[in-house]
Amino acid sequence: MILPLKEYEKRKIKYNSLLKKQQKFGHNITNLRLAVFILGLITLIIMYIFKKYILFDSIVAGVIVLLFYLAYLHKNISEFLFTQLRII
Repeated sequence: MILPLKEYEKRKIKYNSLLKKQQKFGHNITNLRLAVFILGLITLIIMYIFKKYILFDSIVAGVIVLLFYLAYLHKNISEFLFTQLRII
């Protein structure tokens, strides 16, 4: 028979490892947002220099949509982690 304390410790270790994985995913999303912004800015500068205004507009739209999507993902992950850490 497994003692309740040992079972609790095993469950706590498991949940802590899952929280660490989710925190790592949140940090990856943050880094991805920064990379999208920097690459988008560099690409926009290049398109403006070469006077490719149609590509400029489409890249602006794509970067904005991608940044909003990544912000939405990051917000959901952050709220989930906050509630999970508050429970533990």
